[in-house]
Amino acid sequence: MSFKENFEKKQKKNILKFLLHNEGGNIVDGISKSTQNEIKEWLDISLPIWGRLKSWKRNTFNYHHDTRIFKFKCYDIEIPNCLWSLFGTLHPSAPVFDSRNRGKQFLACSVVALCAARLYRLIDWNPQLLDSIVINGNRYHQQSFKTNKCKNYNISIEDLNLKCYLENLNFQVHIELKVYGKLYCLPNYKRMNLAEGLMYFFSYFEFGILQCLNKCLAIGYIPGHHDGGYFMFDCQSRDYPIFPKDQGASYVLRTKHLQVLLYCIVITLNIRYYNVPFTIHKVEMLTEESKLTRNVLTLLKRKGKSLLFNLMLAYNRPALKYAVVVAVVVAVVVVAVVVVVADVALAADDVVAAAGAGAAAAAGAAAAGAAAVGAAAAAVVDETFVAYDNLEEVDAECFAVKRY
Repeated sequence: MSFKENFEKKQKKNILKFLLHNEGGNIVDGISKSTQNEIKEWLDISLPIWGRLKSWKRNTFNYHHDTRIFKFKCYDIEIPNCLWSLFGTLHPSAPVFDSRNRGKQFLACSVVALCAARLYRLIDWNPQLLDSIVINGNRYHQQSFKTNKCKNYNISIEDLNLKCYLENLNFQVHIELKVYGKLYCLPNYKRMNLAEGLMYFFSYFEFGILQCLNKCLAIGYIPGHHDGGYFMFDCQSRDYPIFPKDQGASYVLRTKHLQVLLYCIVITLNIRYYNVPFTIHKVEMLTEESKLTRNVLTLLKRKGKSLLFNLMLAYNRPALKYAVVVAVVVAVVVVAVVVVVADVALAADDVVAAAGAGAAAAAGAAAAGAAAVGAAAAAVVDETFVAYDNLEEVDAECFAVKRY
């Protein structure tokens, strides 16, 4: 084994020891929610353990990434039960995109990636979805430019449209600044470093965009013991230290440890200066169908009545319950009378009389049952008309919501 290989192997062991033994004690559903402060020296420890350089195509246990036993669905296992990576094949700077947009769609792609995290389970992602995120992010970038006419096609996070698309599904997006801090600083009551910022952000929010200098990453937290955890989406990295020269692609990292996420973010940003400002914006997404459903339910709740609500209310009325009970009792009594009369007539060998008595009793039962059911139906109809009257108003407002 060469000196270089020995050095790389030692580096990976040091990383593994650090990541697995330096996490906080706040663990919920098997997910660590605390971390230690970031330090600039992490950048000097090694290359990214998820990198795709030719000399770095093995995971922390020195297995090739394409080894089947170190695969979980479409993900490569970088650290067992700790870190997984998934790479696409398309980069926003690829020649397939318009030269005016090329290499400027990172923010838009990051927002679309968060929409995908809202729509699909993270463990079910595949390279095709990552490529679709980049393609739809390019479209989102173009639409935002047409709306805001930004200079040189450079779009800030405030310039992004409130509406974006993924797989022809329309999302309403709300973006708001929530965290401001400085990288590698010692936290105090006036400012946060990245570790404090992440712990604060994930205490209240699920999805966000991290920006530092001219770099951006999509980050998120999904609750759940089996498929939950933290993730980081990066479509900006290109060339060294993650990819070979003139190569790049979008990728996502999954982990159940906030310490590991912090380490991955610091290595990806690759910023070697102290007190560099960073921001984290929360991102909330809602599909058009979900928005319409929510507004309709709000209208129905405000009106206080719907067809189903009125039918249930009518059934719970004492008068209707009494009518139903009377109908059932009358039917049981009439059937008993039919049986007794038929037995008496048959005992007298009067078959015709038995049939006549049975028919008369049946007719009486039908009349009594019809009367009781009629009373019940009348009560239901009265309540139904009230429900339809209310629904006419709701229907008009629903059309207004959908049109909006």
